[in-house]
Amino acid sequence: MAAAAVVVLMFVSGCIGERATTTTLPSSISLPADEMRQACFEDGFCVRLEVVREEGELSRGLMFRENISGDYGMLFVFPQMYPYSFWMKNMRFPIDMIWLDDGWMVVHVERDIPPCRQDPCPSYVPKAAARYVLEVAANQTIAHAIREGSQIKVAS
Repeated sequence: MAAAAVVVLMFVSGCIGERATTTTLPSSISLPADEMRQACFEDGFCVRLEVVREEGELSRGLMFRENISGDYGMLFVFPQMYPYSFWMKNMRFPIDMIWLDDGWMVVHVERDIPPCRQDPCPSYVPKAAARYVLEVAANQTIAHAIREGSQIKVAS
């Protein structure tokens, strides 16, 4: 595969290490214009979403924030399916990460990921390609039985 065709993104809990070639998403991504919406799990529990899709937002993610509430999530939206890896540098609290495919099905979950306290930070790589990554408070995936194959519903 030609190097120009490969887009490799390394995240610091949403923090880009290598820059993507595109800064905004194509209009074919079907999310409402409003940047705050919700994601609902199969058990009916919903989290309010902050959607990030531009390079600067993707780079910053949840870095340097003091905490995350149990009813809040950050949704990273990418231009294509790919096994995007994340790490926890500059994070102050643990989180769960949920990788989702084009149809909002869970393809990988990492639970109770602690902030990075050493250099280099470990990377969390999904087993499958994803279009979206949802970060939520630690242990929400256990509390709401989120696992590979679970379906997430996203609405405004």
